[in-house]
Amino acid sequence: MGGGNRQDLVQLGSQLARMHKHNEDCLKAAEHSEGFVGGDYKTGNYKQGVNQFGFHTTTCCGFIPQNNEWSDDWASFFVRNRLKLQADLLIEKGDRDMREAWPELERKATDILASCKGVTPALVHGDLWGGNWASCDSGPGKFSL
Repeated sequence: MGGGNRQDLVQLGSQLARMHKHNEDCLKAAEHSEGFVGGDYKTGNYKQGVNQFGFHTTTCCGFIPQNNEWSDDWASFFVRNRLKLQADLLIEKGDRDMREAWPELERKATDILASCKGVTPALVHGDLWGGNWASCDSGPGKFSL
């Protein structure tokens, strides 16, 4: 999988960028329409964005299921649903260093990520690699198996 020519790679990059911006664009459009009587926001004629971090279903990174439970802030989501999962896997395998370091790592990671202001939720492909995209006559496509 993967492969493709240079133009396919450029198109794939553009598609990924649009996917990453989609939620922000939906939120801005809804906010803009709120000021109009009978606007798209009132009729529901727009794609609704989300203000929380997460996803409506469990996804996988490789063979590892990832919890995507909704969270109101980026730091809590990432630490709880991404970092803690990896730390727990190491701890379950008997990694004593991780067991001892995790409480401090959790606090510091939360503090660092919480200092990043203005983070808007975005849909990302969390497991993009050469086996999760391909190119055909109509251009590149993204998928997960």
